[in-house]
Amino acid sequence: MKFLVDADLPKSLAVFLQNLGHQVSDVRETLRPDSSDKEIFNFAKEQNRIIITRNLDFANILLYPPEKNFAIIVFRTHLLPYAEMFQLLKNFLGKTPETEILGSLIIIQKDRFRIRKPK
Repeated sequence: MKFLVDADLPKSLAVFLQNLGHQVSDVRETLRPDSSDKEIFNFAKEQNRIIITRNLDFANILLYPPEKNFAIIVFRTHLLPYAEMFQLLKNFLGKTPETEILGSLIIIQKDRFRIRKPK
Protein backbone atom coordinates (compact mmCIF):
# COMPACT_ATOMS: atom_id res chain seq x y z
CA MET A 1 0.00 0.00 0.00
CA LYS A 2 0.99 3.63 -0.40
CA PHE A 3 1.11 5.79 2.73
CA LEU A 4 1.68 9.44 3.62
CA VAL A 5 2.94 9.92 7.19
CA ASP A 6 1.83 13.24 8.69
CA ALA A 7 4.26 15.53 10.52
CA ASP A 8 2.68 14.76 13.90
CA LEU A 9 4.11 11.22 13.82
CA PRO A 10 7.76 10.20 14.01
CA LYS A 11 9.77 9.70 10.82
CA SER A 12 10.57 6.22 12.12
CA LEU A 13 6.99 5.23 11.24
CA ALA A 14 7.86 5.67 7.56
CA VAL A 15 10.87 3.38 7.98
CA PHE A 16 8.73 0.84 9.87
CA LEU A 17 6.16 0.75 7.06
CA GLN A 18 8.86 0.54 4.39
CA ASN A 19 10.31 -2.47 6.20
CA LEU A 20 6.86 -4.08 5.94
CA GLY A 21 7.04 -3.62 2.17
CA HIS A 22 4.90 -0.50 1.71
CA GLN A 23 5.57 2.65 -0.31
CA VAL A 24 5.83 5.55 2.11
CA SER A 25 6.22 9.31 1.84
CA ASP A 26 6.63 11.68 4.77
CA VAL A 27 4.89 15.06 4.73
CA ARG A 28 8.09 16.71 6.02
CA GLU A 29 10.03 15.48 3.00
CA THR A 30 7.32 15.71 0.35
CA LEU A 31 5.47 18.98 0.99
CA ARG A 32 6.33 22.44 2.29
CA PRO A 33 6.72 22.67 6.09
CA ASP A 34 3.76 25.07 6.30
CA SER A 35 1.41 22.92 4.21
CA SER A 36 -2.20 23.08 5.33
CA ASP A 37 -4.32 20.05 6.14
CA LYS A 38 -6.20 20.66 2.89
CA GLU A 39 -2.94 20.59 0.90
CA ILE A 40 -1.90 17.36 2.63
CA PHE A 41 -5.32 15.86 1.94
CA ASN A 42 -5.24 16.87 -1.75
CA PHE A 43 -1.71 15.52 -2.20
CA ALA A 44 -2.70 12.16 -0.67
CA LYS A 45 -5.78 12.00 -2.87
CA GLU A 46 -3.81 12.82 -6.05
CA GLN A 47 -1.13 10.26 -5.19
CA ASN A 48 -3.62 7.57 -3.99
CA ARG A 49 -1.92 7.47 -0.60
CA ILE A 50 -3.32 6.60 2.81
CA ILE A 51 -2.79 9.44 5.28
CA ILE A 52 -1.58 8.31 8.71
CA THR A 53 -1.93 10.99 11.38
CA ARG A 54 -2.84 11.91 14.93
CA ASN A 55 -4.50 15.11 13.72
CA LEU A 56 -8.16 14.80 14.68
CA ASP A 57 -9.17 17.34 12.04
CA PHE A 58 -8.73 14.55 9.47
CA ALA A 59 -11.41 12.54 11.29
CA ASN A 60 -14.03 14.98 9.99
CA ILE A 61 -15.31 13.21 6.87
CA LEU A 62 -17.33 16.26 5.86
CA LEU A 63 -14.10 18.26 5.46
CA TYR A 64 -11.86 15.35 4.47
CA PRO A 65 -13.94 12.60 2.87
CA PRO A 66 -11.93 9.49 2.02
CA GLU A 67 -12.54 8.17 -1.47
CA LYS A 68 -12.14 4.83 -3.19
CA ASN A 69 -8.41 5.13 -3.99
CA PHE A 70 -7.09 6.42 -0.68
CA ALA A 71 -7.94 6.52 3.02
CA ILE A 72 -7.24 8.25 6.31
CA ILE A 73 -5.92 6.50 9.42
CA VAL A 74 -6.12 8.50 12.64
CA PHE A 75 -4.34 7.32 15.78
CA ARG A 76 -6.23 7.94 19.05
CA THR A 77 -3.50 6.47 21.20
CA HIS A 78 -2.52 9.12 23.70
CA LEU A 79 0.60 8.44 25.74
CA LEU A 80 1.39 5.13 24.05
CA PRO A 81 5.04 4.56 23.18
CA TYR A 82 5.70 4.65 19.46
CA ALA A 83 6.63 0.96 19.39
CA GLU A 84 3.15 0.08 20.66
CA MET A 85 1.50 2.41 18.14
CA PHE A 86 3.48 0.80 15.34
CA GLN A 87 2.45 -2.67 16.51
CA LEU A 88 -1.21 -1.62 16.58
CA LEU A 89 -0.88 -0.43 12.99
CA LYS A 90 0.90 -3.60 11.92
CA ASN A 91 -1.83 -5.73 13.53
CA PHE A 92 -4.55 -3.68 11.86
CA LEU A 93 -2.91 -3.91 8.43
CA GLY A 94 -2.37 -7.65 8.86
CA LYS A 95 -6.04 -8.27 9.69
CA THR A 96 -7.74 -5.88 7.29
CA PRO A 97 -7.92 -6.32 3.52
CA GLU A 98 -6.81 -3.35 1.43
CA THR A 99 -10.28 -3.20 -0.14
CA GLU A 100 -11.73 -2.53 3.32
CA ILE A 101 -9.14 0.16 4.07
CA LEU A 102 -9.37 2.16 0.85
CA GLY A 103 -12.21 4.65 0.85
CA SER A 104 -12.41 4.62 4.65
CA LEU A 105 -11.70 6.67 7.71
CA ILE A 106 -9.99 4.39 10.24
CA ILE A 107 -9.62 5.27 13.90
CA ILE A 108 -7.00 3.20 15.71
CA GLN A 109 -7.22 3.05 19.49
CA LYS A 110 -5.33 0.94 22.00
CA ASP A 111 -8.01 -1.75 22.32
CA ARG A 112 -9.87 -1.48 19.03
CA PHE A 113 -10.15 0.09 15.63
CA ARG A 114 -13.14 1.54 13.82
CA ILE A 115 -13.67 1.70 10.07
CA ARG A 116 -16.07 4.25 8.66
CA LYS A 117 -16.94 4.36 4.99
CA PRO A 118 -18.74 7.52 3.87
CA LYS A 119 -22.09 6.99 2.20
